[in-house]
Amino acid sequence: MIIWLIEMSPRKERFRIPEWKVQLYKAENKKILFGPYSCPKCKLDRLELDIDKKKKEAIAKCECGFTYNFKYIALFEPVDYYNELMDKLNEQK
Repeated sequence: MIIWLIEMSPRKERFRIPEWKVQLYKAENKKILFGPYSCPKCKLDRLELDIDKKKKEAIAKCECGFTYNFKYIALFEPVDYYNELMDKLNEQK
């Protein structure tokens, strides 16, 4: 009897996140993970990150001509390379 009351609690239903919001968050997170990213030179969302596992390098390149090479790290996702790029550019300033 107590278990049934906990499962059917109105509080649980009231604080449930709607499904459409969950899908929106998933889509937004996918964009953040895989790009395109904001270019530090032209400030547009055109920065692409290409990972070449055979050459063991990752390349960030934009249509404006900005390029940056990284050493390949197997555990990194594209967003990790982008954060590393922004950190290095902030150190140089």
